[in-house]
Amino acid sequence: ENLTNYRLSFPLTGAFFLIASIPSFVYLREKAYGSRGPVMNGYFTGGFKRLVITFHEIKRFRELLKYFLGYLIYTDGINTVIVFSAVFANRVLDFTPADLIVYFVITQVAAALGALFFAPITDLLGSRRAISITLVIWIIVALWAYAVETKTGFYLLGLVAGSALGANQSASRALLGLFTPHGKNAEFFGFFAMVGKFAAVIGPIIYGEITAATGDQRIAVLTLALFFLTGLVILFFVDEKEGISVAERFEREHAYGKQ
Repeated sequence: ENLTNYRLSFPLTGAFFLIASIPSFVYLREKAYGSRGPVMNGYFTGGFKRLVITFHEIKRFRELLKYFLGYLIYTDGINTVIVFSAVFANRVLDFTPADLIVYFVITQVAAALGALFFAPITDLLGSRRAISITLVIWIIVALWAYAVETKTGFYLLGLVAGSALGANQSASRALLGLFTPHGKNAEFFGFFAMVGKFAAVIGPIIYGEITAATGDQRIAVLTLALFFLTGLVILFFVDEKEGISVAERFEREHAYGKQ
């Protein structure tokens, strides 16, 4: 009986994206203009070939490659939280659809505030350290989710998780920007986005299999802490200064900075 309202949520979401994009279309001006590159056996095949070329290019940037590995793992954990948070809340804590709406509003607002709050922290401590702080918070979130018993506690958990989500995403993009030489921005950020899409496979599979095997989502959510811990360990070996230095050296050698 509520199907019509559910259907309306889709055009309303589309309208939200349309309205939110208007300032970019109207006011944003790009300094550079794209050039039409060669089409390698069609756009579909060419896209995959371009990914292979970009991967071989990125291997020249050792710190960036290590960062991508860490990003793949900890983002897999974050994406799993996003995918299964509603299922966990509904099955474990008996959240209603109305409760879930409130929860997601809290997390989204907290994500925006978290990104703003961490901006000066990122400037002060550096992007790598800022990301590390957010991963420690994510580990706490996983442990907290394992123990949470009440709806109020889960709302508070959503507030913390949302803050960590916004802060992590903004600091992750900032670090990529530092490791990317001018002239490679679109290519490397495109590869970054592709890695983010792949980082939504392993975590959900593990979460689902553990839940199916144990019948307990609390145990499954606890395993997500391993994703954040592994990402944190890998990030520890990323040298931010060296990564920036390599990007600057690449710019000088290829004269990208003068374009």
